[in-house]
Amino acid sequence: MGDKPDDLDDIFKEHQKRKQSEKEQTFARDVEIARLTDACKKRLHEIAEPALERLVEQIRSHGQRASVDSRPTAISLSFTPEPTPGHSFAACTIGFSCEGSGDVSVTTTIYGKGGRQGGTSQQALASLTDEWVARRVQEFVRTVLAGT
Repeated sequence: MGDKPDDLDDIFKEHQKRKQSEKEQTFARDVEIARLTDACKKRLHEIAEPALERLVEQIRSHGQRASVDSRPTAISLSFTPEPTPGHSFAACTIGFSCEGSGDVSVTTTIYGKGGRQGGTSQQALASLTDEWVARRVQEFVRTVLAGT
């Protein structure tokens, strides 16, 4: 006769165990993502935001327009270069945001004579220091001004 077919109760028990295990794994993953996001938000607001505010004041001291936009999981600096003869420029931005992985995403959008350019990169949260933020903003401002 061969093997005895599985009892339907056993099949449903096995299915229920698998579903419960998947649910627990999803919950654990969601808890970890929330923990990493909370840690990132804290560092963004404790480190990046004051650094960006200070850098905005430096940019303004050179007669340029700049501002900081702060949201719960992202902070950005907008910089609009002064118009030059025959050219006006849109606000260029550099943004720092939290990723579910716990990394910080850095996104730039730059408008200049050559059109629109920009990009996104990821950085480990541990790299988020005042000096690191300042270097990213300095590179950003240098790129913006080179395109004007």
